[in-house]
Amino acid sequence: MVSALLFTCAGLAFAQDPVQFYAQPPIHIITGPDVNAGGPPPSAETPGSLACVYELVKQTKGCPIATSKTLPTGGWGAIALVDAFDNRQAANDVKVGPNSSVSKSIRSRWSSLLASGRCSIQAGPSKSRSISRWQFQWRRRLRFYLVEAASNNNSDQYFAEKVAANLVAKAGGGVISNSWQGGENSTEDQVGKTYFNHPGVVYFASSGDGGYNHTGFPAVSPYVVAAGGTQIIRSNGNFQAEWYWSGGGSGLSQYESRPPYQDIIKKIVGTKRGVPDFSAVATNVPVYSGSNGVWFVVAGTSISRHPCLPASSMLQLARQSRVARN
Repeated sequence: MVSALLFTCAGLAFAQDPVQFYAQPPIHIITGPDVNAGGPPPSAETPGSLACVYELVKQTKGCPIATSKTLPTGGWGAIALVDAFDNRQAANDVKVGPNSSVSKSIRSRWSSLLASGRCSIQAGPSKSRSISRWQFQWRRRLRFYLVEAASNNNSDQYFAEKVAANLVAKAGGGVISNSWQGGENSTEDQVGKTYFNHPGVVYFASSGDGGYNHTGFPAVSPYVVAAGGTQIIRSNGNFQAEWYWSGGGSGLSQYESRPPYQDIIKKIVGTKRGVPDFSAVATNVPVYSGSNGVWFVVAGTSISRHPCLPASSMLQLARQSRVARN
């Protein structure tokens, strides 16, 4: 059941950001819609197949999609997914598909919240955007929050970031995962310090889908771990290799200076912040749309920003980066 939560403006005062933009989600449809109540298209990767590929569980030969069912169980704290607009179908979408026992465990730890206006957020059933169900199947011991900005305006997104940070911190710390991106601007360093720099919270963000030499905010912020994309290569259904995905945003920031933790690659990035920080699968992943009961197969770094490694491992990576930066 989705928790009923209400937050007021206390401790969340905001001035209007001087630079306004509208964020875009780095995701696009490869195939679909596919009407299949029993689950996603059989050729699409699953939580089990990716767990096998990334050696998060005991591997089976070839990590076949159909038979790779074992899921990792590590992790702690909380994960907040920050996105734009209200999705009234989200709570129901999480129920759909295989591994119903995992879905039940996740639903008991999951809350959907709408960052409404500038002064409050309310939980509730939501509208009709599709939601990637596999992202919820990685971790059984965590608390999950879907924090929905009132719009894709950057000011609304920043408000949602503050709400998410407070939730995650109160849950004992954890991760905020961002599936949105806007253009760079000269004020972004201060924005990063203000909205992506909360004690006990590690921020991830999609690097975008513009390919090489295309970057954006917040991925370029030195306070954020930027997620690029890869693709899984299979032959006769068996895993063969993982390659760079050419659609993943990468390159150098226009405004952010190289942070100390990138000194080790200064011959590559020069004096600027380089992205991404890591890459994970960004193609051939199923998304369920509860508004019309169909599946799509999608690509984009909106997928890879959901850490495909156990939360504990990703937190360790991010903590090391944060320590090096500070």
